[in-house]
Amino acid sequence: MPPLTELARARAVAAAMACDLNSELTIIASAAALLRPALDTGSRLLLIEIERAADRCAWKAASVQQFAKSPARAPVEALLPNEG
Repeated sequence: MPPLTELARARAVAAAMACDLNSELTIIASAAALLRPALDTGSRLLLIEIERAADRCAWKAASVQQFAKSPARAPVEALLPNEG
């Protein structure tokens, strides 16, 4: 098997990182869903912010996965959605 190019190596690392991040985000989202009924209104508002942040991270992880699968030679920053 030929050695991996730097781009192929970067894609492999990106794919592994995105997979690990998605696993952690699944735990966060599941815990948030279980907590919601037990919280008062003020705490639920904070929980919504946590869920929104987790959603943003999930979108970024999806962008990294897209980079890992894509034959394009664009930098990762070009694949991430603008948050401006």
